[in-house]
Amino acid sequence: MKHTPIAIVGLAGSFPGASRVDQLWQMLLNGETGLSDVPAHRWPEDRYQPSSSDPAHLYVRRGGFIDASARFDALRFKVMPSTIRGTEPDQLLALQICAEALEDAGYAPLPAEVGTRGRAFSRENTQIILGRGGYIGPGMDSLNTRVKVVDQMVAIATERGGEDSKATSTLRTQLLDQIRPFGPDTAIGLVPNLC
Repeated sequence: MKHTPIAIVGLAGSFPGASRVDQLWQMLLNGETGLSDVPAHRWPEDRYQPSSSDPAHLYVRRGGFIDASARFDALRFKVMPSTIRGTEPDQLLALQICAEALEDAGYAPLPAEVGTRGRAFSRENTQIILGRGGYIGPGMDSLNTRVKVVDQMVAIATERGGEDSKATSTLRTQLLDQIRPFGPDTAIGLVPNLC
């Protein structure tokens, strides 16, 4: 078996309470957790019902959130801004973090930046190992709603209200208008391991 030596030369990440690896390290040294109250935009206040057994209700008010450090520069990565709303946010964040890891190693992640922000690197001999949670994200949730839930809701409404095709069509349009857009250009953005 052949063993090839490797070197870890750059790190990057986004964590609750820390938008960079050095900030996370300082938090750990200080004994801080990065936990905070749930941001107001995450869910309606009435979801918090600690004595409920309904899975749609929550029994905690605190958690780990990266809202403050989740940022993405679409133009830098030549991603069409019109596709951002339908893309899984985790994928965009992963792309950003990969670029930051290369920059941390002293490399210029994009060809246009060679000579201005770092040295070029051998793409054949460079890898980024990305750690990611496995929970469903907003993009996949939106796709599931668009493909499955809307049809189920329209079927229930039709069953209860009769076969009014105009009303059914209006209901479908109203429901779909409330969901993230989806099209061929946003499909690739639902694959979180592509960056």
